[in-house]
Amino acid sequence: MQGPHPQLAGVVLAGGRSRRMGRDKARLLFLGEPLIARTVRRMARAARQVVVVAREPARYAFTGVACVPDVLPQAGPLAGLWSGALTLSFPYFVAGACDMPFFNPRLALGLLHLLVEEDLDAAVPRDAQGREQPLHGVYRRAAFLEAAARALRQERYAIRAAWPYLRLRIVPPDLWRRWDPDGLAFRNANTPEEWRALRDLALNTAET
Repeated sequence: MQGPHPQLAGVVLAGGRSRRMGRDKARLLFLGEPLIARTVRRMARAARQVVVVAREPARYAFTGVACVPDVLPQAGPLAGLWSGALTLSFPYFVAGACDMPFFNPRLALGLLHLLVEEDLDAAVPRDAQGREQPLHGVYRRAAFLEAAARALRQERYAIRAAWPYLRLRIVPPDLWRRWDPDGLAFRNANTPEEWRALRDLALNTAET
């Protein structure tokens, strides 16, 4: 894989309360590295600029990237993604979450290629279980900001609330598997059991 794409940025959401984990999952050590730092590091392989959005940005300064506040902290993930996208300097961005240890830069770049080639505003993968994964989607920044603002004005706070206002492609597994054959990119850790399972999986793969 080549280096970061010159027109791609990335947004990592760290605004959740980690209730099911019982502690701040973003700072949990994953193979000796804070989970959020691993996500940021892997995203930076694809994106020239990475921004972390959090309720308390100073808690994640150790990631070495810009950490910005969620300007509407009670308004869900769409507001968090919008907050991050506002600060970006590039025309496209990939979304991610702090608890995605297998964030896949090849998948991000593949989705970006698809978005540009088909003149889309968003390319969002659908996992093998049939669930859309907006937090590994790639978006055209200007179009996303406008669509998100429209949804937020209607007090609709899920990321998918912006989709009706975007030229969107849902990307099925038979297409995205060319970039992520094992389908690990969407795995995340909401509970201690999920975190341990992902840690064990990483120990038994070549994923770093």
